[in-house]
Amino acid sequence: MRKQTILLLVLGVLTPILALAQAKVTARLDSTRIKVGSQCRLVVEVSARQGARILWPTLKDHHLSKEIEVVGQRTEGDNEEGQSTMRKVYTLTAWDEGRQTVPALTVDVDGKKYKTEAIALEVATVQTDSIRPDDPKPPYDVQELPFSQEEWTPIYLWSLLALLLTIVGWYLFSRLRSGKPIISRKQILRQEPPHQKALWRINEIKAARLEGGDDQKEYYTLLTEALRRYMSERFGFTAAETQQITQDLRDKYKAITYNRSDSQYLKEEHREQAPAVLAQAMKNLGVRWPLDYRLHSKAFNDGNVTAHHGIIPQEADAPVSAMEPDEAKVYTAICERYAVQFLPPAVYDVSESTVSVDGGALKLTAKRLSDAGFKAVFPNISNSRGREDSDTGNPWVPAGSHTLAGISCSITEGETTPPAPYTEGTLITDMASIAKYVKDPEIREILKRKDDGKKGEHGGIGTTATRSSIIEGLKTRGYLEERKGKVRATDKAKAFYALLPPEIRGADVTARWWLIQQDIADGKADVNALQDSVIEVFNHHRETAYVGASIAGAGKTVVGKCPKCGKDVIKTGSIYACSSIKNEKQEDGTWKEVAGCGFKLFGFCTKKFTEKQAASLLDGKAVSLRGCKSKAGKTFDCTVVLQKDGSIEPIFTPRKPTKKGRR
Repeated sequence: MRKQTILLLVLGVLTPILALAQAKVTARLDSTRIKVGSQCRLVVEVSARQGARILWPTLKDHHLSKEIEVVGQRTEGDNEEGQSTMRKVYTLTAWDEGRQTVPALTVDVDGKKYKTEAIALEVATVQTDSIRPDDPKPPYDVQELPFSQEEWTPIYLWSLLALLLTIVGWYLFSRLRSGKPIISRKQILRQEPPHQKALWRINEIKAARLEGGDDQKEYYTLLTEALRRYMSERFGFTAAETQQITQDLRDKYKAITYNRSDSQYLKEEHREQAPAVLAQAMKNLGVRWPLDYRLHSKAFNDGNVTAHHGIIPQEADAPVSAMEPDEAKVYTAICERYAVQFLPPAVYDVSESTVSVDGGALKLTAKRLSDAGFKAVFPNISNSRGREDSDTGNPWVPAGSHTLAGISCSITEGETTPPAPYTEGTLITDMASIAKYVKDPEIREILKRKDDGKKGEHGGIGTTATRSSIIEGLKTRGYLEERKGKVRATDKAKAFYALLPPEIRGADVTARWWLIQQDIADGKADVNALQDSVIEVFNHHRETAYVGASIAGAGKTVVGKCPKCGKDVIKTGSIYACSSIKNEKQEDGTWKEVAGCGFKLFGFCTKKFTEKQAASLLDGKAVSLRGCKSKAGKTFDCTVVLQKDGSIEPIFTPRKPTKKGRR
């Protein structure tokens, strides 16, 4: 009984003490519903022992939440019988309509954290009538949307269909009004084997005889020299077009090496890199060639590489499907000529027959292919200048002695024919070896010595990088024109050539100036000696050679207005160009277009436009052409129109269906 009494006394003493030690934290709003912009008060009350340390919540940017702003706060409190009651009063406002939440707040009392409960706050807007402020309107009833998404969907779809039909109708109307076909079909040309004639002028390499002496090997080692001529003969590209395409392959795709090289040779390091380079090239082309990288072509020769090496592909991801058609053709030709270096030679059987006659001997040579080698993969690549001997009809004579019977001879009289007109390809080839046309043996030797050590150069003018621009410049100035794929001198060029003194007309000046350059390089002449010589030659003829002379055809004919800029289009040779174009000579001797819209009218599929046709095209009229030739060599007729961007668009009239009779 005594123990129970003691326990009750202890509990009676400890209960008030524990109650005093326990803190209580509450939060309340004086109003749970306010209008937008109105204010209410949040009271956070803490009941704790007297002298307790209280840390109120810290506010961020005077906001309780993103929607509720604190515009004022104060602290108040009172003490009673050892118990302290402290209150933090926050003045709140809100600007967003709807049900907002006053978040739970944390208060630290003597190091212990107490958390209040979250409180809902309704923020409402009330419509007011500024004219009749004392006559409030009742709240509107909640209304449903007049339309649902399902109801709008068919309207959207029908509107879209109507828009598409309008666009199609406008396209059909515009095509029919302009006389153009509704669907423009591009003519697909059948791929034919590359023309052997394009490779006839490639330098012949020395044939290596087998030990038996009755067969012959043919290697292909020429990478660069025939590229421009090949593209001219095979696809009808001008030298300038081929030059520009190779420049695009280098700039746009990083697909090939330096494209202005005149070298036919490569370094040994290229042979080491070839497996990776050609693997990427075959991937770009979508082909597979049986290459043997153990072979060592004569094209790999460090001693013959000077400033630049031959043009070859680079290890770059450049699929031909992403290229323009003409770019793909040139890139393919470059890759094929590099791949040939890792294929075995073509082996021929050679039969040589000699017949002794009075005053000498007659010799007959026949050749036949015994092992195709690289020709099995690339049958259209050859070092030969012409057809194989077997194609000429020479019979194959087996080894041994033979008796000929019934031999007869006849003399046929005829006239010599002039040399064939140049194409751009043959002209570029001849520009590399003009020394053969020089009659003075001393000048001829000087020109050849100028190109000593340069493979493929035999006393030439210009360089691989400048010859195409030289031809293009002569065309632009009206000295050369192209007719039916042949390059011919204009009357203006012939008149100008006739005015030139012989000293300037021939290659003598080129040879003499080269000698001066050599003396400057050797330190035997002043650095200004060359320009002094040029001025001297000019002054020597300035007062006498051209006095009273004039050049026929030097005037410029205006044929119409440029579709790009509206300025005059003038005729220069066989080309029609905008008068806004300005060209500037570069340090390397090439000409670069530095101003103007760039519009030029050349022709279409080997057909050159007459002045009347060019004027009609510039006037917006359609022009009919007959005898156009495709890149595959086929002839066709069509009608062409000039687009606003300066391009020529062909129009092919569909054939009328033939009427079939009743059975």
